[in-house]
Amino acid sequence: MRIHGTTNYIEPEEFELFMKTFNERYPHHVDASLFYRLSYNHGLRREEAVNLLKRDFNLNHPEFYCKRLKGGLDLPHTLTTNDLYEYNKYINYMSANNPDWMEKYNAQDYLIRTIKMTKIDKFRFVDPLIVLGKELFGQRLKPLDLRHSCAYRLLSNGTNLYLVKQYMGHKSITNTIRYLPAMDKEVSQLSKMFDDTSKEDIDNLKLKNKVIALEAEILLLKNNV
Repeated sequence: MRIHGTTNYIEPEEFELFMKTFNERYPHHVDASLFYRLSYNHGLRREEAVNLLKRDFNLNHPEFYCKRLKGGLDLPHTLTTNDLYEYNKYINYMSANNPDWMEKYNAQDYLIRTIKMTKIDKFRFVDPLIVLGKELFGQRLKPLDLRHSCAYRLLSNGTNLYLVKQYMGHKSITNTIRYLPAMDKEVSQLSKMFDDTSKEDIDNLKLKNKVIALEAEILLLKNNV
């Protein structure tokens, strides 16, 4: 796990371990399981995830629209196989354990609701993050770590900074740029593979992230003209 300041960046294999342990420990919390999956895969804020609407989900396509907060961009997100698995597990469990649930669920607009047809309780998904994060990784995890991990993962995989800005729903690209310093460690580790790499070369490699950010800012300004 990469720790940068107060943020924990969760690697994909770590997230899958968390999900496996969570589902074994809390098998009835299928609503929270769906929340974790969507938040991690698509960089959703807590309020964005719990306020997702059923009409914004196209299970046939499959994709969904998310109403971003803080002036962010509302863009389509492709639903992954894991997303669909968690959604179907959620629907099947809820309807099987409460005969009246499906009728009530169909009569309202929100995607994720509890067995009592209320918003998912904050502590229902916050507490397991704290407990299992400490147990598995030695760190108290937060819901926002799931969102931050999405941006970090996209940038680590070489996704264009401007595209990451759009995907995360950032209003300003300066919000996206802040994830780049967390990647400086990879640059330093890579440079150690070459004995003749000077400190100046290492600094130049780290500077590359800032150049990419500047190019993205220029592109953004051109698009807004």
